Amino acid sequence: MATTQQMSIWLIEDNEGDVGLFREAAQDAGLDALIDVMRDGTTAIERIAQVDAATVPDVIVFDLELPGASGREVLTAIKRHRLLADVPAILLTGAQRFETDPEHGHPFVPDEYLVKPGNWSQYWGLMDLIRDLIRLRRDPSLSSQPTEGLRRPHAAN
Repeated sequence: MATTQQMSIWLIEDNEGDVGLFREAAQDAGLDALIDVMRDGTTAIERIAQVDAATVPDVIVFDLELPGASGREVLTAIKRHRLLADVPAILLTGAQRFETDPEHGHPFVPDEYLVKPGNWSQYWGLMDLIRDLIRLRRDPSLSSQPTEGLRRPHAAN
């Protein structure tokens, strides 16, 4: 019988309420996940610098507006790190659009860009997205199968 490996999720979010809802939704959705919370961008960037092969998460979920370093700075650190560049990075924000800014050192876009969930159904959708992204990351052969309901990032230059 095959056993499943526990998921590793980094959640970079300063809002305690959003952290609680995320944890509750993950539990209710049946995600077997270790959720490692970082409450500000500076802590996240320090953690990114310390990553080694044994500590790479399956997915990173982050807010754009963070104390300390911004979500843009966090995303740049993720995408420039050799071990994290291919880890799915999901931006959750209240903003309706995410604009890249190559002139100011922010040329990267998240793998997924979502407005923060406003109801329980949307949180469940987020958990389904996370589950799908982790499955695809762990088994690349699944990428040939259609994935429904994924929203691609919006970027305006």
